[in-house]
Amino acid sequence: KRPNDGTVPEDYIPSELSANRTYPVYDYRELDKQMRTEYEAKKLNPEQVAIVTAMVDIERENVDSRNFEKHYIDGLMHLITTPYKLVVYTDPKYFELIRYHRKNLPLELMSYTVEDVRNTWFYEQVSQIVTQPYWYEQSEWMKNSIIRSPDYISLTLDKPTLLTYTASRLSCSHAYWVDSGLFKSYNMPGTLADYDINLLNTDDIFMMKFPYRNYNEIHGFSAKGYDAMLGTLPEYVCRAC
Repeated sequence: KRPNDGTVPEDYIPSELSANRTYPVYDYRELDKQMRTEYEAKKLNPEQVAIVTAMVDIERENVDSRNFEKHYIDGLMHLITTPYKLVVYTDPKYFELIRYHRKNLPLELMSYTVEDVRNTWFYEQVSQIVTQPYWYEQSEWMKNSIIRSPDYISLTLDKPTLLTYTASRLSCSHAYWVDSGLFKSYNMPGTLADYDINLLNTDDIFMMKFPYRNYNEIHGFSAKGYDAMLGTLPEYVCRAC
């Protein structure tokens, strides 16, 4: 980068790169122009984008002291100013609160409670698994974790269905799931409106992931099962957020 566009030549090479320079002289202004053009070309139509989230009280505070109001309701306030259409699956008793804070920005509210979570087709199977000692004793951290809650697991498993349903129903080109508690969980600064989703890979599916090196289980899934099905163990876990 040239220190001063007005006085430094276009072919300026930073001193730290001059000694071993292997690239041709660049016209930095032309490069900047090209990057701006490419950015504008891939910029999403705001009317074709949906931000989807859920806010369901599964009484997590009884397990790990995570207060629903402070973590999820306050967390939703970090999403509330996004310029894109916001779709919130939640208990109707929160509709008025959300409408108040969302003001005139595009919003859809969908009734979704813990009872809906418990009516998912996989809920009973999940309940049978997470209550078995052979499962929650795979790792020490699981014994007193929210991961033993069938409500928590089933809500997590239902997120792709809610996202797919919303994208299909609204016929939008891009739909992103963002957990209502995301900003609280990771102590993220600002609000969702401060982050430019046009910088994401918008040509394919996008999921956040993080390294996971626990070889007894992978976020509750048996490592033996992974090895039997895939012949290898994953090194990353994708987040539903």
